[in-house]
This record gives sequence, structure tokens and C-alpha cells, in this order.
Amino acid sequence: MNSRFAALFAVVLSLTFLLLAVAPISSACDTFVAMGDVTANGHVIFGKNSDRPAFDCQPLLYHSRAEWPAGSTLKLEYIEIPQANVTYATIGCSPYWCYGYEMGVSEWGVVAGNEAIWTTTLAVSKQMPPERGFVGMDLLRIGLERSKTAHECLQVITSLLEQYGQWGSAEPKAADTDGSYDNSFIIADSTEAWILETAGKDWIAKRITAGTDSISNAPSLLSDWTEGTLPAGTPFMAVYSDNTQPATLSGRSRELRSQMLLDQYAQDGIELRDMMAIARDHNVSVPGICMHQIPALNEDITAGSLMVVLPKQPGEPIEMWWTPVQPCSGIYVPLLFESGKPPEVMSKTGSQGKTVTAPSAVQADTFNKSSYWWLFKSVCDLGLDAATRASFDNVEIQFESEMAAVKANPETAPAFTEKCTDTALSTILSAKLQGTDTEKPQVYGVSAKKGADGKTALSANFSDDIKVEISSVKIFVEGNDVTNQSEISSTGFRYVADLPKTFDLRIELNDVAGNSAIFEQKAKAQSAGAVPGFESALLILAVCIFFISARLRK
Repeated sequence: MNSRFAALFAVVLSLTFLLLAVAPISSACDTFVAMGDVTANGHVIFGKNSDRPAFDCQPLLYHSRAEWPAGSTLKLEYIEIPQANVTYATIGCSPYWCYGYEMGVSEWGVVAGNEAIWTTTLAVSKQMPPERGFVGMDLLRIGLERSKTAHECLQVITSLLEQYGQWGSAEPKAADTDGSYDNSFIIADSTEAWILETAGKDWIAKRITAGTDSISNAPSLLSDWTEGTLPAGTPFMAVYSDNTQPATLSGRSRELRSQMLLDQYAQDGIELRDMMAIARDHNVSVPGICMHQIPALNEDITAGSLMVVLPKQPGEPIEMWWTPVQPCSGIYVPLLFESGKPPEVMSKTGSQGKTVTAPSAVQADTFNKSSYWWLFKSVCDLGLDAATRASFDNVEIQFESEMAAVKANPETAPAFTEKCTDTALSTILSAKLQGTDTEKPQVYGVSAKKGADGKTALSANFSDDIKVEISSVKIFVEGNDVTNQSEISSTGFRYVADLPKTFDLRIELNDVAGNSAIFEQKAKAQSAGAVPGFESALLILAVCIFFISARLRK
């Protein structure tokens, strides 16, 4: 076709879709996976965009492995269930009011993401509401916490689904009839992936061992599934899709787009940056894989994007890349799962804090400059020009160039992630958010305690409106630079050495906004077990005893 006709066709197609989608689209997401046979490096690569209401802050959280006493329970937004004996360590993106994850990964290298789907079963539930049960995000996190493989995660989720069902708003401030939805999932490990689609307490699942696949906000499996509660051969998409919902139409469009891009990139071997490009895509589909608010069309935005490169062999590092809010305006920061807790700033919400609360009781979260998510939300709201986007791309490319060395030496990963986080924050603050933070970082709580071995443990705490830039911190004791011998984080430092009873301490530091501070103090070492002001207390006690004795002699 000629270019004029092609342009006209594109306009007609867009207008047709707009006419179909006359009601606002909400609770949209996109999840996709590439198996090792079609990736450039042979690793399974997982990607997801999480789309939520524009105020639905979604920090990145770490939960360590835990053992639970017999009889323990887990209280969720609507129900309370028995807790497992052991829950495995997880990292996930969790809305500020929710127990669960929109997307996450476990210590065993199992990764999962969920999608809201609209089914005929859900339509009946809106007319005759069942008992409240799970929201899909809770099922996802619990599945990761209780399984060692993708298939075991599938089994955990489906057994809970069959027992408790899924119903209840999963959108803050929305009633059950407006905010409830059924769920689909992609669950993957280093050897296989599963697509799981649900309708009420029913479900079907398809195994994937090669190639690529993607899901969005509509049922996608026909009769090509291998496990489930339905009669064999049931064409799930044909029977259960609620095609009256604009979100279903949007989901079909976006699934086709993501799958087309996966097929295109697979021809030369899919790379991490290809998966990021899919997450950032704005072409063809409406409202787009990278979702922005469009008046009268959709209410949600992309609230975060996660890429996971799974290990080929057990024991290899699990590589994660995360950006909050819309990836087209974000900077993916790398983490290795084995490093544990992400930088604290990534886990902070806005004004509402992190809770487990029924959405009907939740207030909208609001801006907090100490929250990584809200800072990037501000960048997204302002928009990016091409030059700024290019500078963000260069930052990501630099991160990628250093990742191979970090994976070869995983002990360096925590410091690497902190450095990358500092770089990302410094970049957006200087490029788009000048003046957001004008306060100098603070030093407080200086402590110098001499141990039984005669060495003194010197420490202090740092605080800042956003984050102290770790690479800027310099520690001087008696004029000597001891920075390289100190343990330094964004919240403080610790240095252990033979020190005199009194010594000069100097600390130089910047925050990620470029504000500088210098702290100087004449520090005094105290013996282990000594209480600050102990000598003064003894003097006061002696004086009191003297006066009491004097009065008794009268």
C-alpha cells in the first residue's frame, strides 16, 4: 500500500479503537517472557509493566526468608489464611496498601507477574457478589514465598484460588463492583514458564519451554492448555472473555503488539534492552504498552517496570532491573537478588506509608521527596525531551557495561546498586527536578566505644531529605583519611581501629541533589559498657550522699 493509504489506514484504525473504547480503561498491565532458546545470552528473560491508578505508589520491597510458629496466620486485605511453616525470601513491587506484589522474584529464581482480566464469571459476580477472597497480587507473592519452581508456584496459587476464590476491589478507593477483577499470570524459572488464566475459582494453565509469549488484560488461551479445572479442550478465551469491556479490547491490542515485538527481536536473539524497548513502546496500540493517562480513555499509568534475567544454573546470580512509574521516562537500575534489601529510598512510599488495608479504606498516596517512586512520578509528569531521554539511556548503558563484572563478583553488588541508585537520582534531580532538595545532609549520633580488645568502634548516622551520595563521603580521623577502611552506607558509617582517648573527627559528604556538608567534632572514646555522662552521674551521686549523711548527723 502507498504511504498516503497507510497513513489513512492508521488513522481509521485508531479512530475505530477509540470508538470501541468509549469507557475508561483501568487496571491494565503487560507481561512477557523470552525463553533461553531465543535470547542472545541463552538466559530466560522476564519483563512486566505494572499499570495502576496514578497515585498508587508502588515501591520495591524485600522480605527475607522466615520461619513461622505452628498455628500462625496471614492477614490479608479481606481474608486471613494459615501461614506456611517457611516463607522464602522475595523482592517485589508492591502497591502501598497491599500485601502482595504486582511482579516479583524469589530466592529460588522463580519470577511472576499478574494481569487483570475481565471474564463472564466476573460479570456474574458483579450481579451476585460472592464472599471476598484473594486479590491477584496477594496470590502472586504467596506463590513466590511458598515455592521453589515455577510449576510449584502455579500449584500454590491454584490451590489457594480453589479454596478461597478471588473477589474484592484491588484498586484503592474503588468499590468491589468497580475494582474487582479475575487474574492471569506468567510464572517462570530458568527451565520453563507457565501462563495461568483464571475465572472465579476455575483456572487453566499452559506450559512454555521455548520461544516467547505475552499476556495482557484479556484471556488469551484457547484449548492449548495442559492443566486446569475445566473439561479438557475447553476454549477458555472464547468461552470466558467478557468482550463488552474496553479493558479487554485494549488488552487484545497490546498483547498483539508485545508479541509482534517479541517475534521481531527473536530473529536476532532477544537482549535485555529489547525487553526494555517493549516496556517503553508507545506505537500502534491504544493506550500503549507504556501507559499514560489519556482523558476519557484510560485512568491508569504504568506504575513500574521490572526486568529479570534468570540464571542458567542454580547458584548463579539473579539479575533484576527496575524503574518506577513509566519506563519511557525512567532509568532502569540493576540489582542482584542475592544482595538482599534494595536501597532504602526505593522502598519508601508517599504520605500514606506501607500498610495492608482494604482498598475502600485507603486514602490516595501523595508526593514525598524521600520516595524514589514519587520523585520519578514527578519526572514522568513533567515529560522528557529527546536529549534528556538520550542522557538517561546513556546512564543505563553504562550500568549494563558494568554488570558482567559485578555478576562475577557478587559481593560488590550492594555497593554497585547503591552507586547506580545515586547516579539515577542525581541525573533526574539535575535534569528535571532542580530545587526539590535544598537542605544539606546531616550527621548525628556520633559514638566511639572502646572494646575489650582495645580497639575503638567509631560510628555516626547520616540523614537527608532524599539520600546521601555514598561515593561523596570522606572520613578523617586525626587528619588521616580512613574512608577506605570504613563501612559506609547512605545512613551512616562505622570504622574500627586503635584510637586515642580523644581525637578529631571530620566528615565530608554530599547528597544526591549536590548539597554539601562538613561535620567536625572532638570525639571521646568510651570504654565498653560505659554510660555517657557516667562520671558526672557519680559526682552527683557522691554529692547527694554527702548531703544526706550530713542531715542524718544533725
